Amino acid sequence: MLGVRTLDAKYVEYPTINDLDELYDLKTDPHEMHNLARDPAAGQKLTEMRAELGQLIKQTGFRDAPRVQR
Repeated sequence: MLGVRTLDAKYVEYPTINDLDELYDLKTDPHEMHNLARDPAAGQKLTEMRAELGQLIKQTGFRDAPRVQR
């Protein structure tokens, strides 16, 4: 699993499993009970968090199992 956390959100993806991404609003859901990854209202935040994770992967040169194509 790969993930990124900010002060207000957490995003986790599982590179070899499609459609299992997790996105949490840590301000309103600190116990991570409501996955927002499929909520259309959270689309912008999901895009932002995926981009942030992508940047971190590039910056660190991280290499792991092949990523699932979206």
